[in-house]
Amino acid sequence: MTKYEQAIYRLISQPDLHMTAEQVFSEIRREYPAISKATVYNNLNRLCSAGLIRRVSIEGSPERYDRAVKHDH
Repeated sequence: MTKYEQAIYRLISQPDLHMTAEQVFSEIRREYPAISKATVYNNLNRLCSAGLIRRVSIEGSPERYDRAVKHDH
């Protein structure tokens, strides 16, 4: 796993967060100021494809990202 994938995975794995890609980008830039939006989107897609996180789609809202482990809300 790359350093960006690790950072994004740690962020998404926090139990109370269900962040959009834009929110992930804003948060990750604090640690890695040079990261691009494309890198964030590419890493989110790779983590989803690997089954490590999941994409949550709600009609009329931006997609959000969540832990792959089932949990109650």
